[in-house]
Amino acid sequence: GLILLTMKHSLALFYFFIAALASNAQQGYNIKVALKPYKNEKIYLGYYYGKLKALADSTVLDANSKGNFTGKEPLHGGMYFIVSPRKEILFELLIDKDQDFSVTADTTNLPGSVVFAGTVDNTQFQSYSGFANKTGQAINRLNTELKSGKSARDSTAISFEIRALSRSLTA
Repeated sequence: GLILLTMKHSLALFYFFIAALASNAQQGYNIKVALKPYKNEKIYLGYYYGKLKALADSTVLDANSKGNFTGKEPLHGGMYFIVSPRKEILFELLIDKDQDFSVTADTTNLPGSVVFAGTVDNTQFQSYSGFANKTGQAINRLNTELKSGKSARDSTAISFEIRALSRSLTA
């Protein structure tokens, strides 16, 4: 009788721990959005599916330009984007394990006005995207200068600068 009672208690304790772990696991997603100047308009959360684009969710922004993308099941990890009421992609974001965060933006100043809170991944992604964009623009400008280079010395200096920027982008 004592062994049977101990096994029942062990089994009950096991189920208790499983239930506790399950309750701590993130359920669903909650992405809070403030997207000026849109008011009382529907916006969308989209994702890339190979070469295609698809919509995962939508929300109607209130009179204060605020809304929530929410769902009971977590989103699949990957690259997502916010879509305007006119069906234009405004900016991209990453969704992985942490699916409870917020993003604010003023669409008259993109991507500079995008601010994430509660998501380290998107803050780092935003920094990288800004750096990659500026570096890419500099490389393109230098490539244009290289094509119209006036001397071999100019071309060598420009080529050196392009390689240095490319290395910093790779790093």
